[in-house]
Amino acid sequence: MSNSDVAELEQINARMTEEERRGAAGARFFETLLDDALVFRRGDGSVTDKAGFLAGLADPGNSSELLTSETRQLLVFEDQAMAEVVVELIGTRGGENVAGSFRNLRLFERQPGGWRCVMWFNKRAAGS
Repeated sequence: MSNSDVAELEQINARMTEEERRGAAGARFFETLLDDALVFRRGDGSVTDKAGFLAGLADPGNSSELLTSETRQLLVFEDQAMAEVVVELIGTRGGENVAGSFRNLRLFERQPGGWRCVMWFNKRAAGS
């Protein structure tokens, strides 16, 4: 595990939060970062793909008054990496009010052009 990989993945995960907060304006970043075969499990338990995630960014029923994150763990195994990120959210999803902490597990693969997120599991944190 190189320090440069860890630093790069920390930056990517922080930027994911910034770009998600921007909504549709952040889609360009995610179009590049997310693998075309992405599997994403949302905090409500529904499962979607890259197209579904990008559509959610543009959904007017999704807004974030507060969206912050903390990368708790990063493990790099050659060309794969796992990130554990805790996200705090106050906003709306699908037009419904949402507030709480969410544990995100993100699997990245090193591909030509850089790291790509291939799997993203999001679950409401216990007690939240």
